Amino acid sequence: DRPEVISEALGARFPIVALTLGELGAVLYNKGTTTRIEAFAADVVDATGAGDAFAAGLIANLIRGKDLETCAIEGARVAAKAVTLVGGRPKPQKA
Repeated sequence: DRPEVISEALGARFPIVALTLGELGAVLYNKGTTTRIEAFAADVVDATGAGDAFAAGLIANLIRGKDLETCAIEGARVAAKAVTLVGGRPKPQKA
């Protein structure tokens, strides 16, 4: 319950809140709604950059006009890929 409480408190100040929780996924808060995002299974080699990878996946899809939950799921997918490599630098996908 704690991540939901924290996200709601931050939601009073920010329009979109995304809290990453490692292997527990993430919590989103937007317009009074809290949503849990499941983590993707991954063989973790190095967790460096997982949060940044999540944010990049989320923001890149927001820019593309996708809904917030879809963006967060994509962020979780990118983060799962990032932790399978040393240094958290997954190879970019071709557009």
